[in-house]
Amino acid sequence: MSFRFHALLAASMGLLFLAQASAQLPPPIRIMPVGDSITEGVGGTNASYRGALYTILTNASYNVDFVGTRTTYGVATLPDWNHEGHSGWRIDQIDAIIEGVFNQIADPDVILLLIGTNDYGQNYDQNNATNRLNALITKMALARPYAKIIVANLLERGGADNTEIQTTFNPFVGNIVTQQALLGREVYFTDLRSAVPLADMPDQLHPNSTGYTKMATNWFNVITNLFSPAGSTNAPALARAVGSSNYMQVAVTFSKPVDPVTATNIANYAIDGGLTHSNA
Repeated sequence: MSFRFHALLAASMGLLFLAQASAQLPPPIRIMPVGDSITEGVGGTNASYRGALYTILTNASYNVDFVGTRTTYGVATLPDWNHEGHSGWRIDQIDAIIEGVFNQIADPDVILLLIGTNDYGQNYDQNNATNRLNALITKMALARPYAKIIVANLLERGGADNTEIQTTFNPFVGNIVTQQALLGREVYFTDLRSAVPLADMPDQLHPNSTGYTKMATNWFNVITNLFSPAGSTNAPALARAVGSSNYMQVAVTFSKPVDPVTATNIANYAIDGGLTHSNA
């Protein structure tokens, strides 16, 4: 498959292109778990749902690469501890850091988003919780448009907060996702609440190992509907092209791994404005 891109760059003759590509077979599927203590792994013994999800995806021949800036709540049986789960955090707190996190990690193929229960547990402006969720999804989708963002409704919890969640949050999550998808964004919904009963939450908030395994199975079903072990069906695209300070090089990042022979073939690149390029 051939790829071409045109970039307007104020550069001199002999511009060198560096293509950042990967040829792993099967290619890695980069999964970014995002959320609060449930994503981080409080409760249970298998690193949140991450441990079970890694196992069942690997057993299904996927090459799993969790991405994120945190490595807490890992277990010896999970070789990849990266995630973006922050215990006690609300939607606005994830929103405040997400762009900076993206700049520190490899581009995710999948983002697993479960966030909002602490907005209710902390009595934090519940009436606008869905607006904050929508804003966070928008920020993620615009920053990483090639990532498939899987958004979950909130799990059951004990106490009066549960009624508030079922009244002012969960009924609206699916519609938020639908509206995002209508804008052409890679956003998908999953019903995690139905997958994990309160009986699997000994403290009425965090799943035990059984509950986390049920979460993993739910995420697995959605991921495998969007990706095969060989990757998604989306064609590779140019995610970013960033020029060097001397305007003599540009680093090209594709949306997914591509054939290195294709990626380094200078004939597949062109620059608008009459500039020439010397190497890829």
